[in-house]
Amino acid sequence: MKNQSNARRNGRRGLTLAEVLISAFLMLGVVFMSTQFARLNNVLWQRGMADSGSQRDAQMAIQKIAPFIRKARRVGTAQSTRIMVQLPQYDTGGNLVVPMVAGDEVTFYLSNSTGSMSSSGTILWKAVNGVPDAAWSLSNGAGQVNLSSLAFTYGPSNESVTITVTASKQIGTSTQQFSTSQEVYLRNNL
Repeated sequence: MKNQSNARRNGRRGLTLAEVLISAFLMLGVVFMSTQFARLNNVLWQRGMADSGSQRDAQMAIQKIAPFIRKARRVGTAQSTRIMVQLPQYDTGGNLVVPMVAGDEVTFYLSNSTGSMSSSGTILWKAVNGVPDAAWSLSNGAGQVNLSSLAFTYGPSNESVTITVTASKQIGTSTQQFSTSQEVYLRNNL
């Protein structure tokens, strides 16, 4: 009996409804802010991954094409979305035949998984003497390159080729595009 009268005299015995509601709203606010932060973090991560993926694909395409153009003797077929270069001939030991004579014709273009030059697609293809090279174009891992667009322009006297590529990458709900170009000089131009 003495304890009950002390509790009544000293103050409260529990929480009021107002205190419970305030703490519930505060907890609800913390949970809401946490979910919004996680959602924003996920969107930013998707955007960053799509952006870096599109940059990687565009730069990889130029890195795969440029060495062939650099070695070329001349530019053959001239279309804005396709290029055919004439390489010099090499002997069986991999040495350049001197005086230089015409070697393989290498074509770069975009196509679907069949590699047909008449089909449109997003896969970067290389054809050697008119035959699509599936081992080069469809290689596993980092070998296959998907592009939104591929364009070639020729410098004065066909001494250089400017390669312009656009890659697009979608991760989740984020789609990012990256375009880049590089001028490459024909080292064996005649």
